[in-house]
Amino acid sequence: MSANKISPNFQFSLRPIAAAVSTALVAPATAIAQEEDSAPQLEEVLVTATKFETDLQKVPSSVQAIPEAMLREIGALNAEDYARFIPNVNWLNFNTGGNNQVIFRGVHTSTGAFTMTRSSSVYLDEIPITSTSGDSADVRMLDVNRVESLAGPQGTLFGAAAQSGVLRLITNKPDATKFDASADVEFFNGSNSAISHKLTAMINIPLVEDVFAIRVAAQSGKDAGYIDNILGHTPDTWFGQTAAESAAGAPPAYMYPDPYIWRCEQGQGDCVWGTNRLEWGNLRNDDVAEDDWNSAEYLTYRISAQWNINEDWTATAAYSYGDTDSQGNNAYNPFVGDLQTIRHVKNTSRSEWDLSSLTIEGDLGFAQFVSATSFYENQRTYIIDNTLYYKYYTTNYCGDQGAAGETRYTWYYWENPVNGRTVYLPLYCVTPAAGSPSGAVGQIPDMAGYGAGPEWQERFSQEIRLSHQGENFDWLAGLYYEDSNDSWNSLWMADAHTPYQESLSYAYMQACLNGTSVNYTCYGSYSANGQDLVPAAERAAALATADHYWDSRDDTDWKQKAVFGEVIWHMNDKTNVTFGGRYFKNKNTKQYIKYLAGHTGSDGRQAGGFIQPIWIGNETPQSTSQSEFVPKLSIDYHIDDEKMVYALYTEGYRVGGINRANRRADWSRTLWGQEWDPDLLKNYEVGLKSRWANNSVQLNLTAFYMDWQDFQHEVVDPSGGTCIDINDAQIPGDDQTCSSGQSLPWISIVGNVGDAHNMGATMEVDWVPSDEWRVGANAMWLEAELDSVTSDERAGLEPGQQLPNFPKFQGAAWATYTWPVDFAGGGEMFLRGQASYMGETTTKLVPPQFLAGNPPFTNSAYTVADIRIGLISSDGGWEINLFVNNVTDERAQVNQDNAAGEWAWGRSGEYEHSHNVYTVRPREYGIRFYHRFGAN
Repeated sequence: MSANKISPNFQFSLRPIAAAVSTALVAPATAIAQEEDSAPQLEEVLVTATKFETDLQKVPSSVQAIPEAMLREIGALNAEDYARFIPNVNWLNFNTGGNNQVIFRGVHTSTGAFTMTRSSSVYLDEIPITSTSGDSADVRMLDVNRVESLAGPQGTLFGAAAQSGVLRLITNKPDATKFDASADVEFFNGSNSAISHKLTAMINIPLVEDVFAIRVAAQSGKDAGYIDNILGHTPDTWFGQTAAESAAGAPPAYMYPDPYIWRCEQGQGDCVWGTNRLEWGNLRNDDVAEDDWNSAEYLTYRISAQWNINEDWTATAAYSYGDTDSQGNNAYNPFVGDLQTIRHVKNTSRSEWDLSSLTIEGDLGFAQFVSATSFYENQRTYIIDNTLYYKYYTTNYCGDQGAAGETRYTWYYWENPVNGRTVYLPLYCVTPAAGSPSGAVGQIPDMAGYGAGPEWQERFSQEIRLSHQGENFDWLAGLYYEDSNDSWNSLWMADAHTPYQESLSYAYMQACLNGTSVNYTCYGSYSANGQDLVPAAERAAALATADHYWDSRDDTDWKQKAVFGEVIWHMNDKTNVTFGGRYFKNKNTKQYIKYLAGHTGSDGRQAGGFIQPIWIGNETPQSTSQSEFVPKLSIDYHIDDEKMVYALYTEGYRVGGINRANRRADWSRTLWGQEWDPDLLKNYEVGLKSRWANNSVQLNLTAFYMDWQDFQHEVVDPSGGTCIDINDAQIPGDDQTCSSGQSLPWISIVGNVGDAHNMGATMEVDWVPSDEWRVGANAMWLEAELDSVTSDERAGLEPGQQLPNFPKFQGAAWATYTWPVDFAGGGEMFLRGQASYMGETTTKLVPPQFLAGNPPFTNSAYTVADIRIGLISSDGGWEINLFVNNVTDERAQVNQDNAAGEWAWGRSGEYEHSHNVYTVRPREYGIRFYHRFGAN
């Protein structure tokens, strides 16, 4: 609901802590204190970012907040909507089904990670809900009291998940003093999207007045899609050549009749591509072509209860649940058309999460006591289109080697009894065993490939703290314990049109099990697979239920213990000094396993299968521990009651860890070693918080310099050269020998790369020039660059490079005009305009050997503007408004990326490149109605 002078009680009828909001952030969120016949003034507001209830203008750090009323006026449905009005923050939304990331002050190196933790996180009340990979659940704006943004290292009070900042969502709590209820309905659509809707309801019931109350809130809705998956066919070129052109240009024969030259014998090269895949490009996507295919349906609810045990003690229990089922991401291919793409598998992502919490608060006389216990679970299940990845991968595998009896067999060739052809490395061929549907000899069937799998988090946390506010000193002391698990399963490749048990891969594995394999070595350490080293009963059990041939499973446990505290010394009436610190100890245990012939269980997770002997030893759990101390020091000086300056020094650590096992990895020769150390962010900050012109103007300025030392980065290891001979006792007789020049195995690793700096300034202005107008703006200037690179040149990074996914400049501005009306019982109307600007960004730091197939991109600057007009009743009981979002229909480039090989290999007669540009919703028109019941 809009802030307005007619119904201030509606917005600020909650307890003072529930009305907390940054007055410097957004004008409509600013309470206006006004005596009769006097000029409007800005009102004092409170935040709890310091875990004390404090006037925001007295907090000596960069904190912003958006209250419930302002979230409604912005039109916020999720984080993507409100984050663009918060300086210091960039929110990346790839898929509303749980694929979102938050970045503070440019402290960021990549959007995808298997292993490395993120430097910032999202909190729902007292618990972080961000996974190791950086993804957060899609928390809808359901009965959210406020959003708080804490920029810069928050390690003293929030720990390792807050190296560069924390985004906190604070929910409304039950109120035992009065009945309250509300309903909120919204519809919107546009020329490029279908109709979206949202229905929200809340009821607060004091079952025992002043003693016990329950609060129930629920929201259900649908965000209609706006990306069209149009009719098209699979790519038919390889680095710009058609299969026919590739075959015609194959080198002359060397060892065998043309075109089976030496590289073709190895299943590699353009000759294999050209001769085996002449039919590729004929597979159409009619079964998945769809307009507005990236829609999302969601359901979320929260049940909470509060018991005021006596005057000194209160207990609050809550259960929150969210389920977002998204049918596609928000990416289009500009080489295909505006808001259009050509995909061959339906992309889906479903995030289902719940959070249980118990908070006990009490007055011990000498201190306030708080115990916060939480348990959080989230499972995200997804399917992604991997058609182009499979094309890229099978250029070197699954090559047809000719008719049986005509080809000289090697260890890697196998005769397919279904069609009498020989094939290279059949394990990786999930296309039909029967061969091409056309019956053409030697042709590998084209396929619609997909990957799938769940990722999930389980996190238990317990925090106990004591605090006291006195005349000369305020102090806070606490203990924190966390036991969490971040895990994922990844089904690497399957054919959307071919059940695995009808595939060439399955036929080969079954033949090895039955001993009927023809002209292919399934046995011993010299084979590609060495399946005889796995008990036959284990292989048979896996094959009986197998629905895919290869999956990876990662299981990571984190245990953290911490003690923390702060002391605020009120040196005199104008000066305060804050000392703080946090000591934490962290243990990280990781297990990574590759399985063959697995299947998907009823819970969506991969199960069954057996470990290929070549990977035995990789499943050994790896553990590492670290302990660090994080200090904090600040001093603030109050020039007068309305103006304060401060200086702040804080540190933020991100925990180190251990790379997953790989018994063929030579950790002395890889780009980085097996373990990586914590990275340290040192933050030097000064700020001004001030009010002027009789409290009608607020100006806050912040300048900071952050020194990021030994920062962590994750890449695919580019190491190569002669591999190591291994005598592995786990596999008797396995004397692994390697030919000269053979590369080390594929592995994604994390390491400490070097140093960087993030230097910038923010400005926030709020102005109430009259009873009718409220105006505000904020902006951030940032320089985020690499200073030095301590790892070798294979990392592909150089000093001076800009850190990705954050602009050099971003800002927002808004204005609201209100005027009284005679109709509708003497209510009030308002007109609000708002706009946000995001400067140019880069997408990632990429080692040079990956530039051709998967290059970085530059995201163009963009501006998104909205207009909203509304009518509010005189008592604030109801509101109706009309709005236009994204007025100019901007195609914002939020991010750009591609799976391996898509950019270079994804070409057809219909488009030059396969490419993903993630964007915001197009221009849409809507109507919203809000009604509140009960006492204000």
